Amino acid sequence: MFVNWNEMPEHARLWNYTSSRLLGEDEVAALAVACHKFCNEWAAHGSPLSASFQIEHACILRFAVDESTHAASGCSIDASVKLVKEWEENFKIGFFNRMLSVPVLGSETRPYELDELKHAYEAGIIDEETLISNTTAVQMLHLNHASALPLHRWWAYSRLK
Repeated sequence: MFVNWNEMPEHARLWNYTSSRLLGEDEVAALAVACHKFCNEWAAHGSPLSASFQIEHACILRFAVDESTHAASGCSIDASVKLVKEWEENFKIGFFNRMLSVPVLGSETRPYELDELKHAYEAGIIDEETLISNTTAVQMLHLNHASALPLHRWWAYSRLK
């Protein structure tokens, strides 16, 4: 059952997917329709899940499940992964590269591969205080308190030096 993103409780579980490129407006719209439909139908062992989604910066897809009613099971998580893999094929895009980071740079916000992030750091395009979208949050609580982290607190920072 779809729940508005802003109504998800802090204990809701998160899954984050960063796309390998920015999605176009039509792709974001199509993805939003598909995500809404999926969240409405998402179930674990026949029990509907209280679920939501967010598309941030046209390159970060997040799913959230309030597990206080029904926990997401292996099969239900597999269903979401299968769906994201289908979108990879449909959009000719990757969603499973965990080495991508998204520096928040206004109109220049986009996914960066680790080597691109290092180059941007060395070139002074980004610095220790540049905010990076938090794609490692596993609960809404984490995202609500730190939707973006300064680069010096990001997991990849030590690899940039």
